[in-house]
Amino acid sequence: MFFKRLLHPTNSFMNRLSFKHKIVLSISVMFTLLIAPSVIITTNFIAKNSIYEKQLVGLLYSKHISALITSIQIHRGAFNSYLSGNVDFINLIKEAQVDIEESLSSLLQLNHRHSILEKREFYFIKKSLEDIRFDNIATQKSSSYIFIMHSNIISELMSLLKISSFETKFLISSEPILDYVGTMLTIDVPSLKEYSGQLRGEAVVFLADSSTTKLEREKLSSLKNSIELHLNSIVENSKLYRTKLINKQLSSIVYATKEMLDTLESSIISTKKTIFNQILFFEQATALIDKQLKLEEILFAKYELKIEKLKKEMLFGFIFLLIIFIAILFISIYLSSFLYVSTLFSLQKLSSASKRIENGETDIQIKVDLKDEIGEALLAFNSMSHRLAENITFLDIYKMAIDEISIVSKADTNGDITYVNRKFCDIYGYTEEELIGKPHNILRHPDMSKKTFKELWSTVEKGKIWKGVVKNRSKDGDTYISETTILPIVDTQGSIVEYIAIRHDITELEKFKKELEEHNIDLLTNLPNRNKLIEELPLINKASLIYLNINNFSGLNQFYGSKIADSVLIGLSIHLKEISQKLKCRVYRLRSDDFLLLFDGNCLSKENYEKVVKEIIDDIESKEVDSTFAGGISINVYAGVAFHKEGEKTENLLECVDIARKIAKSENKKWLLYRSSMVNHTDYQGNIERINEIKHAIKHDQIEVHYQPIIDNIDNKIVKYEALVRLVRDDGKILSPFFFLDIAIKANLYPKITEIVINKAFKRFENLPQYDLSINLNIEDITNKNTVSFILNKLKQFPNPNRIIFEIVESQKIKDYKFIAKFIEKIKKLDAKIAIDDFGTGYSNFDHVINLGADFIKIDGSLIKNIDSDRNSQILVKSIIGLSKNLKAKSVAEFVHSKEIAQIVKKMGADFSQGYYLGEPKEEIIQK
Repeated sequence: MFFKRLLHPTNSFMNRLSFKHKIVLSISVMFTLLIAPSVIITTNFIAKNSIYEKQLVGLLYSKHISALITSIQIHRGAFNSYLSGNVDFINLIKEAQVDIEESLSSLLQLNHRHSILEKREFYFIKKSLEDIRFDNIATQKSSSYIFIMHSNIISELMSLLKISSFETKFLISSEPILDYVGTMLTIDVPSLKEYSGQLRGEAVVFLADSSTTKLEREKLSSLKNSIELHLNSIVENSKLYRTKLINKQLSSIVYATKEMLDTLESSIISTKKTIFNQILFFEQATALIDKQLKLEEILFAKYELKIEKLKKEMLFGFIFLLIIFIAILFISIYLSSFLYVSTLFSLQKLSSASKRIENGETDIQIKVDLKDEIGEALLAFNSMSHRLAENITFLDIYKMAIDEISIVSKADTNGDITYVNRKFCDIYGYTEEELIGKPHNILRHPDMSKKTFKELWSTVEKGKIWKGVVKNRSKDGDTYISETTILPIVDTQGSIVEYIAIRHDITELEKFKKELEEHNIDLLTNLPNRNKLIEELPLINKASLIYLNINNFSGLNQFYGSKIADSVLIGLSIHLKEISQKLKCRVYRLRSDDFLLLFDGNCLSKENYEKVVKEIIDDIESKEVDSTFAGGISINVYAGVAFHKEGEKTENLLECVDIARKIAKSENKKWLLYRSSMVNHTDYQGNIERINEIKHAIKHDQIEVHYQPIIDNIDNKIVKYEALVRLVRDDGKILSPFFFLDIAIKANLYPKITEIVINKAFKRFENLPQYDLSINLNIEDITNKNTVSFILNKLKQFPNPNRIIFEIVESQKIKDYKFIAKFIEKIKKLDAKIAIDDFGTGYSNFDHVINLGADFIKIDGSLIKNIDSDRNSQILVKSIIGLSKNLKAKSVAEFVHSKEIAQIVKKMGADFSQGYYLGEPKEEIIQK
């Protein structure tokens, strides 16, 4: 109760929001305000803390390296004083050696813990330090040599100091004060110390003698200048970040440096003799270096304090943000808890209702109080439950209907029967108990092959539906044939859980079909079929045939549909039966819409056949054939007639009458009597030979492309070529398309020829950018999807598709100009051009051609070839040229076979000319 009261203030606000907005609000608050910023801030905290820790490590390296450098500088100064003859420095040398060893050891231990510097970088240091030990240096070594050895070691250590500073970001920081202190500790102060140390060592050596050389004075003067330069740089850079302590120490260093440098100037540099002794100057220089060391300590302390301060500030900031994130988390939990309480009760009601449906109850209604999306979901559930009850009722009725008319069984994934309906048991004579748990092969008939069942299982196991005819055997051994459909049933995961088989008993139908087949009866019309004709034809004395074919039956089939078309065939067969009874002949259905009447010599003769055929055709065409279509359908027929000749084989008679029928149809005659001269008209053998010749040419690359030039009438230069196909025979003879193209179209070889021509022509003109290429296309090309796809792909690959022109042949075969327009649109999108070929022939459809948007209009050669003498041709050509200009298309005059013709078409305004006078088609390219 307390928890609900706690959520009550939010409840009044949240109940006004939709469920979607509640979800969006809660998730948005939780993820946007909590997770994303917390990840970024935590990552930044860890990264910054890591940098600070690393900078502190860099500080330790600076301290240790600085201590080692200081010890080496003391060792160098004491050693030089000793070599100058002052034995009092021997103890200082030994003390410095101990300090060097301890400092080096500390530095190596530090690097062992943090591995900032590589071990090989210490090799030179350790070896060199060993070489400068007092007991390892031969007494004959000069003071300058020993001085250089010390200085080299110090120089190497200063390099390590810079390396460690960069590696630990000691010298690179986002804080300016840290950058300043780091630079002072890494570069400025160590450099000042080293120059001061060098000055101390060099001056002591020179002071050992009462006089100095010019070279020695110049060297000391150079060191003096370097010290002044670095000191001025330190003072200048320190102006922005001075503290009281740093300011005091810098002032002390400046004063001591000036005092020492004044002494150096007056005692050595400006005079050839020295005034002070070496011990006094050594102590003065050492005091200055001690002040520099003091400044270094102050800077070390300032750097460390600043880092610690930054770390504390960052930690306090992180803790503050963490507190904010915890508060946000609490708010998110609060909102989520409300969402949970708001929806829990409704979801419980929904869950309870779902379980009741799962247990078989239907039409369950939930009381709905909410008006948000959950309330809408509950209302939708109520509607679904009601619809489910209706659907289950419908399915029960449907199942009852299926059980009454179909044989139904179910099987598990192993093929064992899990359910059978009553009709299944009635048909096959088994009880339900005898079938459940048994495999379906309990019904298997010996006539069913294993291959069929293998195919069946292969199909359904892939989740597909199998349909087929299955022969089964009942318990009593009776044979039943069923038309069977097996459906795989899958679960929500797509896995097959069972199979349902629905069978329809077609035993009686199969018996009837078998009886018909045994008697060679056509199943649709119940007329004797072609096999029956071939069987009976030799038995007829002086047989004669009338072959009937319905005109444009395929169009009728497409217009009315196969059901009405079948009824037309049935109606015609009934009518032909009536005619056959009157004429005392036999009627057969050969195939589709082909029927045949068989007469003996007494019923049809050459004297009366014309009258009989005319009466039959008139009778058929004067009546409407009965069909399922209201009012009937009128049909037209063509006929062929043939008489058996004595001495010829009767089986040839059927081929002869078919030839007569085909020729009658092609010549648009109602009927024709077969004559022997028709064999030449339909030269089947010749067609087969030509088809084989075309196939041979395709296979052996004997399809060639010749190119005819097209001339620009303005400058008489060749600007285009038309690609023309040729077939080369084995004997070398070249055939034009006239002799093989029509046969290729009928034999379905034409698409391959088109591909060959385009491939060869495109390849030939790839490297001839000065010429356009024109290629002919027939309506067969444009209506072939594969050919169109091939053309489009080749255009996309061609370097300059705007050089390609496709010539569409204008002919009576073009029925659908919209189809051509779509093709032209695709071509033009790829920058290719379109020409209308043979324009001006008797088949030209001016209205459609005008709307095609052609780039070129090629005037048919039949109009050009006699233009010098035919007045009508001149008028028509001039009109076409004018039409082309109005359509903004270029005109091309074909069949220019003489100089006179060329001059006439040029004078008429034709843009281009083409013909044998200007250039014959040849395999090579004529360049002019």
